[in-house]
Amino acid sequence: MTVDGFDIQSLDANEMRGSGVHVTGGTSSSTLQNCYIHDTAWYGVNVGTGTSNVTVRNNRIYRAYMAGIIVWGSGHLVEGNEIWGTVNYSPSAGQTLGYDQDGIRFFGSDLTFRGNYIHDIKFSDARGDNMPHIDAFQTWSNPSSTNCILEGNIVDLPEVYDIRAYAKFANLEHASGLIIRNNVVRAVGMIYSDGLSDSDILGNTFVQSPDASFWRPGVQITNGDNNEILNNVFHGNLNGGAEAVRIDGTSTGNTYDYNSIYDDDGSPPGARQPHDVWDLDPQIGAFPDVQPSASSPLIGKGVAHPNLPTDKAGAARSNPPDIGAFQSGGAPPPPTSVPTSVPTAVPTTAPTTAPTAAPTAAPTAAPTTEPTIAPTTAPTAAPTVAPTAVPTNMPAPDPTTVPTTAPTALPTALPTATLSPDQLVVDNEDPGFSTSGSQGGWVQYRDDAGQHYAGSHVYNEQPSGGQDTATWSFGVPKPGAYEVYAWWWEGSWRPADVPYTLQHADGSTVVRVSQQLDGGQWNSLGIYRFDGTGTVSISDDVSAGTDIVADAVRVVYVGEAVEPQPEPQPTPTPGSWWRTRPSWFDKWAVWLSFQTTEGSGIWGTIARDEETTATLIMDTGLSPVYALDLTIAYPESLGEVTVHPDTFAKGFELVEDQGSPGLLRLSLRREEPLAGSGELITLALPAGALLEEPDTIQVIEAVVNDGLVTSVLDPGFLGGARTFLPMLARGQ
Repeated sequence: MTVDGFDIQSLDANEMRGSGVHVTGGTSSSTLQNCYIHDTAWYGVNVGTGTSNVTVRNNRIYRAYMAGIIVWGSGHLVEGNEIWGTVNYSPSAGQTLGYDQDGIRFFGSDLTFRGNYIHDIKFSDARGDNMPHIDAFQTWSNPSSTNCILEGNIVDLPEVYDIRAYAKFANLEHASGLIIRNNVVRAVGMIYSDGLSDSDILGNTFVQSPDASFWRPGVQITNGDNNEILNNVFHGNLNGGAEAVRIDGTSTGNTYDYNSIYDDDGSPPGARQPHDVWDLDPQIGAFPDVQPSASSPLIGKGVAHPNLPTDKAGAARSNPPDIGAFQSGGAPPPPTSVPTSVPTAVPTTAPTTAPTAAPTAAPTAAPTTEPTIAPTTAPTAAPTVAPTAVPTNMPAPDPTTVPTTAPTALPTALPTATLSPDQLVVDNEDPGFSTSGSQGGWVQYRDDAGQHYAGSHVYNEQPSGGQDTATWSFGVPKPGAYEVYAWWWEGSWRPADVPYTLQHADGSTVVRVSQQLDGGQWNSLGIYRFDGTGTVSISDDVSAGTDIVADAVRVVYVGEAVEPQPEPQPTPTPGSWWRTRPSWFDKWAVWLSFQTTEGSGIWGTIARDEETTATLIMDTGLSPVYALDLTIAYPESLGEVTVHPDTFAKGFELVEDQGSPGLLRLSLRREEPLAGSGELITLALPAGALLEEPDTIQVIEAVVNDGLVTSVLDPGFLGGARTFLPMLARGQ
């Protein structure tokens, strides 16, 4: 059976009838093609359990609920479809909040997803306080998917709401035998997997979203075995600290090499593998036309693999092949079936009979009605402009121009790995690094994996009160303000107050950080003025812990003078529900969040006989903190909320003011700025205190460093338990 050329809309609340098309169990060897499926109460297309060998081809699916296409069964082919505008609510189905917005979900075996175009699934279309996750492809053990192919798809999902809610290419849990090849992706996260095994991720081009202010791991394998990650391009802003490839948990037998890893903001994090094309501009075209130029360092740098015989355009791979989705000089990709425009009007009901002939052009009707529940943030009307068209050809771009002049040279006495004229890195193996001490206690540790910068670090096992030091010396390309970062390998046994001393044009500054957290990434020590040369050093003057790490520092030019801070964002009155969508206000913002202790009763209508506590966690982001003035509002019915004695962060002096009912004002001061993350204070609620929905305990004002650092209020819920505790959004 073939269904061809229909315009389909479904508002039925029943899950089976509410999907645009539901292929029921027992169906085999059928085709759904060339249909426009939109504004459905459930999925756009639902290929159910017990089905086999169904083809879903060249359909356009707009504003489906939860997923454009969901597939069970075996032997299906899903190709050439366009999916956009998926929503996380369905008034018709009685499901209004809380679900995700995905492109394609799959739960089956021997499935092929080829040449689909998934784009413009937006957080602005979401409803509810919990932002959804957006995945182009998702599977989990429902049942586990096996022996599936994801190839030649174009995914453009640059959306990011915050560090908890962002768009990614694929979320793969408990799947096996997958082949993921020749895809072209622009997103924040690329592939997250838990329990993925015996799978190949080959020849993909992954481009970081320009809207992201942080980078999630490119490919993350957690508790997965025997996977191969080869010949992929990871291109974008990696300096958020997450590696292009991260293997963790109980994973064994995984292979990753022959990848191109490039950070256009500085040297990429993580350990370089022997055959990686490391920190070299791949010289590919702008997304999605990502063919390598004639001078690209990707050419011939891959490794031949039996599951990668051709590129995205169907051109045969050379031996050795190029890295990425396209071979250089290969044939241009064939014309795509993805349409270049959205219909301007759509009938309000689906046709009741089949058309006499398949339509030769896109439908001309657009939705004339809106959902019965008005959205709180996003418009409900169909877009009046065309979605981004998939290009019909992808010519190789001109070679990237190589600068004809060298950047300003650093002093010859201080050789340093220069990343650009405006930034540099000094690693523990560079000539600009030195150690000294009475104990001679600095020992090099080398490992191909782990949280090193460039494969090694040195450590000091036994602190001696400041007698042992490690120093990074450098010369800046030009006078000005520079942001300084440090890199370390975290460990719970390490000190929580490691002193970094910065010598700059205005003197000396000491910043203490915790090396128990935030390992394997660049952590800011602040912005300072340098005229010529400078140093960063650490010592073993710590209160407790062992194995102080000295790895790498990074210095980045930010301007002739420190940029002025933006005006603080408005703050709500106690008890109000005020939300702002984080727009990454500035990179100096500080993040604060409440967490409840295990077994506590902070969420609605639950009382505990024992004392209930809530811990305020602080992450200083990119600005060391020395002063905090907080106002915390809580329902007066709770009684008096106080700070637990001796539970606030070490080194802070605390002044507590309970002068107004329902308000707790705290002033915390510290002699030396503190950078890092950890517990700031713990609040104590009276025994038997009852917090009823929608009552909250919330920070309603936060003044950081006497107003020099911006804080952004966002009373959202934490993941997991629905705790009625707000958080300050991290604005970096």
